[in-house]
Amino acid sequence: MDIVVTQLERSVWEMKDLLGRNFGTIVAGQDEDYWIGPQHLGALALPLIRFGPYASLGAVMTAIQAYMRDEGGDRNQQTSFNPL
Repeated sequence: MDIVVTQLERSVWEMKDLLGRNFGTIVAGQDEDYWIGPQHLGALALPLIRFGPYASLGAVMTAIQAYMRDEGGDRNQQTSFNPL
């Protein structure tokens, strides 16, 4: 499954699949760390992914790609979405 990321604001990106279904957001926190905020289908498709923090937007995308390909790695070690 492919996830398309589109910047909405300076520090907020939305995640959608190729059919346009909402998977949630990626948010840059105050300390320039990045957090995944799964919503709707994202909560079902990404239930065990680590929400954050990540060092860069690229690191978030790498984690999502690895998770979707079931390469293990970034499993959920933080159980709540808290970018602030």
